Amino acid sequence: MGKGKAEMSMKRTHFVLQLVGGLAALAWLLAAPVAGADSKGKTKVKAAFENTGVQPAAEGKVAFKAKSGQSELEFEFEDLDPTKTYTLSCDGTTWATFQAGAAELHFSSSPSPGEPMLPRDPRGASFALNDASQDVLTVVLSGPGEPAGSQASDKGSLDDSGLPPRASTKTSFVRKSKGDKVWNVSGQKLPAGSYKLMVDGEDEAEFEIEKEGGKFKLRFADPQKPGKDLPLDFDPRDSLVELEGPSGVMASSDGSPSIDGLDACDESEVEVPLAAIGGVGKGKSELKVDDDCDKSFEVEIEEVPEGAYDVTVDGVVRGTLQAAFNAAKGEVEGEIEWETDPDDPGELLLDFDPEGALVEVKQGDTVFFSGIQTPPLPGAPGGGLCTESETQVALVSTGAIAGAKGKADLDVDDDCDEDFEVEIEDVPEGAYDVIVGGVLRGTIQAVFNPANGEVEGELEWDSDPDDPGELLLDFDPRGQLIEILDGGIVILERTFPS
Repeated sequence: MGKGKAEMSMKRTHFVLQLVGGLAALAWLLAAPVAGADSKGKTKVKAAFENTGVQPAAEGKVAFKAKSGQSELEFEFEDLDPTKTYTLSCDGTTWATFQAGAAELHFSSSPSPGEPMLPRDPRGASFALNDASQDVLTVVLSGPGEPAGSQASDKGSLDDSGLPPRASTKTSFVRKSKGDKVWNVSGQKLPAGSYKLMVDGEDEAEFEIEKEGGKFKLRFADPQKPGKDLPLDFDPRDSLVELEGPSGVMASSDGSPSIDGLDACDESEVEVPLAAIGGVGKGKSELKVDDDCDKSFEVEIEEVPEGAYDVTVDGVVRGTLQAAFNAAKGEVEGEIEWETDPDDPGELLLDFDPEGALVEVKQGDTVFFSGIQTPPLPGAPGGGLCTESETQVALVSTGAIAGAKGKADLDVDDDCDEDFEVEIEDVPEGAYDVIVGGVLRGTIQAVFNPANGEVEGELEWDSDPDDPGELLLDFDPRGQLIEILDGGIVILERTFPS
């Protein structure tokens, strides 16, 4: 065989194929070099719901498209009983409720305002449409148990972390509407040696790569073409796939190819103190992201009057927490939690995106706590270092105070520490409120400075405050309107650059 070609022996209990040089019928195994593997998966799925017989005319279908950074899941329902109230559930968790004879539901990993967020990777999940008493329509999306006529296409790679530099793998799975299935696994620039492809611990293929920088390609199919295909009598989308080589398990995958931002994320945990607008109590919000993209969002308050408090995120009420006296702590407190995969009593479905959103705790129109749930910094767990930068802009006078001047400055260090400062001058002595993004962030005291003969004042926030007078930077000023107020009158303003 030529340089880098693989000599293969695929062994199954019911299928044995011995590959020898020059066997033209199996030339597909020695195809041209594979393009570099793409670690960011891509998938397309279509399926029709199965009717349980409760409403024989009812119909439903689902379509899922996903790639790195953008995933869309759409449902369409027709000919439902318009007098009924319906819930759509995913593996037993309610995702939506509606009352209509027909409906279209859309979930996105990057939702527009007012649109629900896609809570989790839906592949392999069971969906049911229930009429408040029994299931009307059901479907399994892209996995064992999916209905006849389903279509699926998954492209991605195995986790190549155990491979040497430049080596890579690629996978693709296709299920056609008639039920035909094909699964391809390939690799390139691999070390010489003996290899096995294992699926759920079972040896599905064995091959040799004779020289450094070799490649391989395996094709499994159902129905199988004898002498060409390996039998596909398992579902790789619901299996542990491992490539075992000279140094042990060198690449693996658990189920369908990972999609960045949907089921492959950097771990992070961001806690934000919420400002006590009325000066009473303490509050905070916290967003956690796991490496499999499961998210949890929690809001807590304490040292407040007992009662019910609405929690709004970007102006939308997402839940109500009950503040009650805790005898163990001797104080009033309350909390509420959302999860993309809720499994504990009291947890709500996280079907909205709190990153960068305004979080408020209210009773009626009275705001008790407010803050911006900042996204994870690039230097947070799982992230990298930051590029040092400084952005400074002059604030624009509204003319309310003649000659008033001001500026805003944001510094970012290489360790991702951020410092935000607002300065004003040539104004009468007194107190001036600083509003960022519609939220009161602090008050500047302008006083006479004999050194320069001017009245001036400043306020500083830091993501890691260590100097007296520095406030915690628990908001992101980028893209936000900055306003300086004198007794409720705006005297300086400017939208800070994004």
